[in-house]
Amino acid sequence: MRIGGPWLAFPDVNGVIETILGRNAGLLSYQAHAHLDVEQVTFPYLHPVLDGTVYYSSPGYVVYDFPNTPSYLQGITRVEGAVGMASRWRECYNITLLEKPNAYVLRMVPKIRGEVSEMDVTVDKTTANPQFFQWSYYNPGDSVTLAQTFELANGFNVVTAQYSEITKHHIRAKARANFDTFVYNFAVPTPTATPSDPLHHCDN
Repeated sequence: MRIGGPWLAFPDVNGVIETILGRNAGLLSYQAHAHLDVEQVTFPYLHPVLDGTVYYSSPGYVVYDFPNTPSYLQGITRVEGAVGMASRWRECYNITLLEKPNAYVLRMVPKIRGEVSEMDVTVDKTTANPQFFQWSYYNPGDSVTLAQTFELANGFNVVTAQYSEITKHHIRAKARANFDTFVYNFAVPTPTATPSDPLHHCDN
């Protein structure tokens, strides 16, 4: 998909977000095989390697289901996330737009104070793919980054790989995830109801 018109001529926060939301017209949901490799590079040096399923619901809600997690993960088999749900960014953050030669950066400061002081999202100008996320925290030295690789798979531009680096509370870890075998517009798990507390609605 090539981005043109008002986006390039008059870039603004609303235009960037609406273009992100306009990606993949016709894609309501998908499921895919997920392979996750997590390496903790500080003590106790855990290194789980998991296989499972990722479920995606438009416009950016995901559920990761890993049924065979090791006992030291305390039985956590399912993780839900909405970091890519651009439809709620304007509600949750005060946003400014920075422009780079090949990308726009949405700099977001949470409207309700929590652990995160700022989230930056780098958006490719050509594809409108949110390629890179960076979270900065009030606790000095804490940060999380997420880089995403997109590919065309049976007509849709989807995330096929993610790479994360986490530094929080003296713990450092790296994670790589790969996704394949996509099935589109599939009946996926229903997202957890949005909490009434706006602080929780804007978590992650």
